[in-house]
Amino acid sequence: MDETSFLQQENISFSTGLTLFSGREIQEEYFLQTGENILHDGKTVIKLAAKNSSVKKGEKKEHHISFCVQESAVKEGRFFFDVLLPSYNENWFVFIPSSCYAGNDFTMVKEHCYPPKYFKEFTPADPLHPEIAMWQIPSVGRGKLFNRSVTDGSTPLVGVFMPERKQAFFLTFEQGTSLGNNGIEISVTEENSLRILLSLPCVRRESFIACQNLDDAPELAKGLTLSASIQSLLLPTEDLADFYRIFSEIRSSFFQQSPYKNTRSFSHASEILLKMFEEVRYLKNYGFFTKTRGLETLNTGWTAYPESIPLYKFGNDTLKKYVLTQLENIFKNAIAPSGFLWSTAIVTEGKVEYMADNFPIKTEKGCCITRLPAEFLFYTLKMFLLLDEEKVSYPEEWKKLAKNLADAFIRLYERYGQIGCIINVPDGEMVLGGSFSGAILPAALLLASDCYGEEKYFSTGEKILVSYLEELKKKGFTYGGPGDCMFAPDSESASALLLSTVLYSHRYSGKKYLPEAEFCADYFASWVPSVKYTFPAGTTLALMDADCRGAVQANLQNQHGAPAPCTDSANSLFLLYRLSGKEKYLRLLQEIIHNCVQYISTENHPIPMLKGGFVPVGDICEKVFFQDYVNRCGIIPYGSGGWTECAVLMCITENPGIYCDLQKDLLIVFDHVEAQLHNKVLTVKNPFSYPVKVSLYVEKTGKKTSNVSPLLSFLSCEEILLKAFETISIFPEE
Repeated sequence: MDETSFLQQENISFSTGLTLFSGREIQEEYFLQTGENILHDGKTVIKLAAKNSSVKKGEKKEHHISFCVQESAVKEGRFFFDVLLPSYNENWFVFIPSSCYAGNDFTMVKEHCYPPKYFKEFTPADPLHPEIAMWQIPSVGRGKLFNRSVTDGSTPLVGVFMPERKQAFFLTFEQGTSLGNNGIEISVTEENSLRILLSLPCVRRESFIACQNLDDAPELAKGLTLSASIQSLLLPTEDLADFYRIFSEIRSSFFQQSPYKNTRSFSHASEILLKMFEEVRYLKNYGFFTKTRGLETLNTGWTAYPESIPLYKFGNDTLKKYVLTQLENIFKNAIAPSGFLWSTAIVTEGKVEYMADNFPIKTEKGCCITRLPAEFLFYTLKMFLLLDEEKVSYPEEWKKLAKNLADAFIRLYERYGQIGCIINVPDGEMVLGGSFSGAILPAALLLASDCYGEEKYFSTGEKILVSYLEELKKKGFTYGGPGDCMFAPDSESASALLLSTVLYSHRYSGKKYLPEAEFCADYFASWVPSVKYTFPAGTTLALMDADCRGAVQANLQNQHGAPAPCTDSANSLFLLYRLSGKEKYLRLLQEIIHNCVQYISTENHPIPMLKGGFVPVGDICEKVFFQDYVNRCGIIPYGSGGWTECAVLMCITENPGIYCDLQKDLLIVFDHVEAQLHNKVLTVKNPFSYPVKVSLYVEKTGKKTSNVSPLLSFLSCEEILLKAFETISIFPEE
């Protein structure tokens, strides 16, 4: 068939089969017919009853398969459902959410160290335009085998965008059977078809640097029965933005979902976190919040410092004082001659030393990833907005030094035509280019334009934003956001780019950059689990009955879910809904912020750690293992990762607990309470044995446009107080 001819469902081959193993080597592979199958390898016989039926419903096919071992020899094997897409093209975008982007066709580094000694041993020929490199993981292509567990993806789904045909194929399936998790294998056949094989169960038989867990095929015992339902979808698709739009709309539609479980109110969670920051994380002797308990370390950007806004707004007078003291110390001690800032402060023998990260490479001058000063600039200017709203005065010198930082970024962009990944702090020279590390910078420069009344910040930020968006449209992913994953595709740069794009679109009242903002959000959704995976029995997350929906996968290299975006409130999704009117963005926000509070360790419900002991009260482990990575699925390896408490606090304070749109008769409950909207009467119930505070955001008919920055939308929320188990009725229109 012609490679560019339009593909029909009839051109796609669907079949079932059985693979027999000797150890981890494939011994025989059989394709099965519906009915009885007798397999004979010359010595032994296996009898199987197989069923493979499909029903076409428009552009979708529903496949129902089942197997029964009627007579068995002592054999190890797995069943499979096999799909062949003809005329494979290397330009196809092969996709598994949070597990495979563009077939993972990157430079793979076989160096097992953390953080990687990236450009010390692997110096690119052109440091300003490096290749995308990361730890070795499975990839798709001729002579390669992609072999992962279903739960290594945030959704049990495989997608393929075929640009020459302007079509996309999607395959969705279930987590597993009685034999355990299913597996996904993708390869290119000798006949040049793309083979997508759903393995029942997963049998991974090749290890990689970043994913080393292997599996043994189970014994095919007599009486073993398995069944599975699978959906395939073939749709016309214009481009990658269209591809992600389709994905975002089907990511949970094929799966029967259990309702969310209420475990801890936002107000209770914030009380725990605020107390922990005040009593544990603030170092009075040095005037700053430490990154994590037990360390005397300050980070001025990734992965700490953004918590300043909720600490100040929702904290007591003591916390407000601590926040301002920390700001004063940073501006006094951390600013370098270039205008950039020393990104880390470390206490050594009672003395505070401000320095660069030197992470992931060392330079004589001292370097850091561009994300650090970009985050500092954004959250500092956002803090200024809050202080102005609160009518709190602060030194003019702070504004001057923040402006110097914005100017340093302007000079960086004018000199190199990009923001890059790593800079020398003292002189602002670029050490390593490329990446989306500075994806939050356009948002920061937009705020700088408002703060200082200079158009150059807005226009330069817009140019930087456009270059990021053009690269996203071309590649289909963002990469290199964190400093510890080399250039792997990641969720952190995805959420940062979404924030920048939404704010620029908001500035243009949705008349510009709205399609791009939706593209960013649909892509970001690929990092967020959309189904409640089952954890292995006896593991911590299984005993907690944890719901991984809404956890955010870190990146392709460090594969684990996290309790919240690192480090972001996800409030951009709320703003995007208000621009686009598309409910799916509120639902995605609901997944994220309803999920995050369940991982807080408390006095009454301490969370056990892998090596014994419990996560300290108020701390949150950064790893939600719904997949197998270095550690096994369902475990909590340690306590705080240093940034999670910050992100969770932002999520539950900078977003409403309940959202009510009276014109659309729409009610979304984010907080862990119960609510109903009927005839414009809102009923709210507190399911807990303690009093709660719930923030309510109401879109009222004829509501005047607020002058408050969209970044401070939480200031427009009403507060509802409920006693233990109390139910109240509210008339939001009044």
